[in-house]
Amino acid sequence: MLFRSFNGLLTTYSIPTGYRIGTVAVDKEQNIWFTETNDVYAKLGRVSLDDKLTEWIIPNQRNEVKSMTVDDNGNVFFQLNYLYRFVPSTETFTRFDEGGCDIDIIADHSGKIYCDRYGVRDILQ
Repeated sequence: MLFRSFNGLLTTYSIPTGYRIGTVAVDKEQNIWFTETNDVYAKLGRVSLDDKLTEWIIPNQRNEVKSMTVDDNGNVFFQLNYLYRFVPSTETFTRFDEGGCDIDIIADHSGKIYCDRYGVRDILQ
């Protein structure tokens, strides 16, 4: 279940699949991004400000997402065993094979993506 507080109102969203909700992030347009998993696959989902729910299956994955961030361009970065980027405008996933993050992924306003690897912040992009 997801919640959104906007203009003093609290909205509750039930995910129709009923899978486990993992990581949640909000983009600059106030869309809610979330991940969900079951024993078969992992999904990336978005609830738009007009309450439209859209979901995408993350290719070749069924692990739980560890962390997620959305950059100012609306691209979603998340960590499984590798770092992934999802571009909503093209609905494409890219896996970065150079490794991933241990804990956090953070996007700054200049377009840089930071990754926490064993207590050291790396710039990934």
